[in-house]
Amino acid sequence: MRLKSVIKIMGCLCLTYFSFFSFSAYASTPDPKELIFEMKEGYKNLKDYRATFIKQEKIGNKLREEESIFFIFKRPFKVRMKWLTGGNKGREALYVEGENNNKLIVKMTGLIGAFLKLVTLDPEGAFAKGKSGRSIKQAGIGNMAASLITFTRNALNLGHATLKLLEEEKVDGREVYVVERILPADKYDTPKTYIYIDKELKVPLQVERYGKEGELIERYAYHDLKINQDISDTEFKFRKKFGRKKAEKKRIIQKARKVI
Repeated sequence: MRLKSVIKIMGCLCLTYFSFFSFSAYASTPDPKELIFEMKEGYKNLKDYRATFIKQEKIGNKLREEESIFFIFKRPFKVRMKWLTGGNKGREALYVEGENNNKLIVKMTGLIGAFLKLVTLDPEGAFAKGKSGRSIKQAGIGNMAASLITFTRNALNLGHATLKLLEEEKVDGREVYVVERILPADKYDTPKTYIYIDKELKVPLQVERYGKEGELIERYAYHDLKINQDISDTEFKFRKKFGRKKAEKKRIIQKARKVI
């Protein structure tokens, strides 16, 4: 009887042990839908940030070259961007909600920049949006998260979206969850999307969308992300150095005349 009791007890313990760890493993697997919806809460913890914004887009029938942009953001909505690579290298854009008459200020480069240093634009205008058709008001991690959440929720409500959690990866050295979102190809131009969500910050670090033939349509990523840096408001102002240069030239000419 004692031996049978011991065997019975051991059997129960083994079953309990197996059940516990099986349940733990199951419980530790995140729900991809919740990972996407939790990005809203994750973004609330970002007061400001600096990053290198990587973007590549297919415009028309051509996938454009990858661009790297130094990106600074501060709440409630202050954005400054400087193109590091690509066709617009050296260009800067500044938008501060509620300031500068709510206009976008662009520091030009190239031939235009030789004659016109600063340009003030309507942020919703065609020239400001460029070929991508996106406004600077749509820029930033917060807008990316909001767009992904809204689109995914609507697609799920229509019964169109299938979400799958893939193997964990890294984006620029940061651990991320990868959520694959599949949509019906007969209803959507980009039926496959990969969403890379930072495990610690719970915000999107990278998004890739693919077309019906499996071709890359757009890719956006944030590298070298540094959050809550107490960024000064002076970072969101262009210094009036052009006027100083003009004044310096005037003084040089006046001195030259005196010598003559």
